[in-house]
Amino acid sequence: MATPYYNAASQPVIVQGQNIITDASEWNKGERQPNRCRDAFWGFLFYVHLGLVGFATVTYAPTMAEDLQDRRLLSTSSRWMQEEGEDVDVDMNSILTILAVCGLASFVISSLAMAFMMYFAQGVIKIALFFNLIVTGGLAFLAFSSGALQLAIPAVIGFIFSLYYTCVVWKRIPFAASNLVTAITAVRANIGLAFFAYTNLFVSFLWSVWWAIAFAATNYVLSDCDAEWNCENEVNGFFIFLFLVSYFWTAQVVKNVVHVTVAGTVGTWWFVPGEARTCCSRGVRDSYVRSITTSFGSICLGVRLAACILV
Repeated sequence: MATPYYNAASQPVIVQGQNIITDASEWNKGERQPNRCRDAFWGFLFYVHLGLVGFATVTYAPTMAEDLQDRRLLSTSSRWMQEEGEDVDVDMNSILTILAVCGLASFVISSLAMAFMMYFAQGVIKIALFFNLIVTGGLAFLAFSSGALQLAIPAVIGFIFSLYYTCVVWKRIPFAASNLVTAITAVRANIGLAFFAYTNLFVSFLWSVWWAIAFAATNYVLSDCDAEWNCENEVNGFFIFLFLVSYFWTAQVVKNVVHVTVAGTVGTWWFVPGEARTCCSRGVRDSYVRSITTSFGSICLGVRLAACILV
């Protein structure tokens, strides 16, 4: 793959193999891939699985909600826990306030992190390496101090591997930092990608709520439970496995749609910079469309394998 550079006159100087090309028209950028859906079966299977989760929600959730509502467990200020015979009231306004503060804090921290990585790329990488050493070394010290040899031995092994890894990659930090700065520069030039990143958080939250309702309702009905959660039948382990695969699969698909969108935009910015220089550039739009159409099946396939391994 050719690597483009620019001279003092902002003219492209391209290194391709052993040749130096000064005319951009001579630059062989590779073959354009045909626009076709890849691994379409897995994309179709993903939507089928969402339909099944929706069917379970519509079928079982009303039954569970009706039983629980009789015990006033769905009121805005509900009694959900008892300690020593006393009811503990939970104010939903307080919970919403806490969630709002946490969300705002995460938004600010995420926004500042990008600027910090841009100007202190090498420092970020070094901090990450030292953090691993401090954590594993501190854990080993605490384990030996408390006499927990079963924990100390794995901690020491982890510290040794972290130290070895740090020594091996230390000389490559400048190169990694350059790649990090380049990637962040591309993202800043197409800051519209932030919209997809923050939307991803919202969609993931909605999916978690939906999945929790479907999971609880399905187990509630199929296990023949009452309003006190006393169940006549044992929890079906096969259904639990399927629900866990469903959760990780969908969460990772949402995440990797954003990942593919960013990767495609950075690729466009590198090879065709004229199409990826603004907030909502063509590079951003085309990359997102590809991630949810022609590349969606491949995303579902790759994530499905990872989800099975995680579960």
